[in-house]
Amino acid sequence: SRRQRQMCIRDSPVTLPPEELPEDWTATSSHLDISEPVEWSLGFATPQDSHVMITQSDDNRETVLADRVRDADPVGKVNAGDREWDHYDNDDDWRALVSEEDDHLLVVSGPADLDELAYMAEGLRDAPAPADGDGNGDAGSEGSDGADDEPGDDPSDCLLYTSDAADDSL
Repeated sequence: SRRQRQMCIRDSPVTLPPEELPEDWTATSSHLDISEPVEWSLGFATPQDSHVMITQSDDNRETVLADRVRDADPVGKVNAGDREWDHYDNDDDWRALVSEEDDHLLVVSGPADLDELAYMAEGLRDAPAPADGDGNGDAGSEGSDGADDEPGDDPSDCLLYTSDAADDSL
């Protein structure tokens, strides 16, 4: 059955793929896991008939690297967009770019060549912050400093999505 869920994003910045990818980049998969830890990923077929996946996770570094970097070894640094990325590569044609943000990791990975990974990483952008519920820019309602508010107290802090899945993943 279809059901709606709320995911509050007040304390979790969201990184989005490039706004306009060329036609030969095709979205192929998406996954959202809102259980603790929170992780989402988007997969793309690339112009060179390969695959790139973007992952954002607040899980611990070792777990994310084991899942997304696989057995690739660190081989250097890559500057793409406004981030410096750790570059991983292995003998099985798997590459990854990893950026450690304040409270999460961003990973761009896959069998694609480094140019395609860097192209995707270059275009990543932060989602706009949610607007205040009252629209005037105040942190909370009158008489409240918002310090005791829980995520989800203000609907403008939350993303509402509909799912056909029996669990919390899309």
